Amino acid sequence: MRRPIPVFMFCLVIMSACTVAPLEIYEPVVDHFLVDPVQYSRDITECRSVAARAMALAKQRQDAQMAPNILTGFLIGATIGNASGIGSETRKDSTKQGAVFGALAGAVESGDDVKLGPRRIMDRCIANRGYDLLNDIP
Repeated sequence: MRRPIPVFMFCLVIMSACTVAPLEIYEPVVDHFLVDPVQYSRDITECRSVAARAMALAKQRQDAQMAPNILTGFLIGATIGNASGIGSETRKDSTKQGAVFGALAGAVESGDDVKLGPRRIMDRCIANRGYDLLNDIP
């Protein structure tokens, strides 16, 4: 019987490769008609600084939540894996696989805010300074 763990790990690696451009080079799409380039450059630098501080705080919060998420996922995954393997010879394997999948799900759970949150903050910061933002603000 083929094991699903290598396939899952391959998918996880592929998904992690779909990263977002770093905040240092991100720039919101702004209508530059009647915009002072010097003031815009100053504003974009200040908004990038605000977003970077927010990203650092979000990263600290994510790191603090990572261990409990992994542990919770591990325990729930092991329980489900154990329950699904009752009465079979592969009960230990089901428990191990459930624990691994649960731990990985717990680790992956809270990563999006760190990548996308600061961009949203930067978009709002630029929009609040009076620029016509052409990005879609979710």
